Amino acid sequence: MDYKKIFFEFFPNESIFFSKKKRLIVLLGSFADFDSFEYCQQLVAKSNIFAEQSIDLILIGIGSENSKEYFCRFNKIDVQKVFAVSNAD
Repeated sequence: MDYKKIFFEFFPNESIFFSKKKRLIVLLGSFADFDSFEYCQQLVAKSNIFAEQSIDLILIGIGSENSKEYFCRFNKIDVQKVFAVSNAD
């Protein structure tokens, strides 16, 4: 599977997916899903480890831009590192 091709299809203008820097890309379900909230709370708790290792945490979830922004505020995640897909097709 060519993940770079898939990311380019969904996010053609986002260079963060194609940089040489290390990154952890997490695919979530819906931003409103309880499991997504719990999982991200655990990731945020470990964010200092990612920073020490120079790893960008990138999250991709299903939902609107509004739900993404609420999700980021609630979980204290940088909105620039979270990407919304409006449908699961």
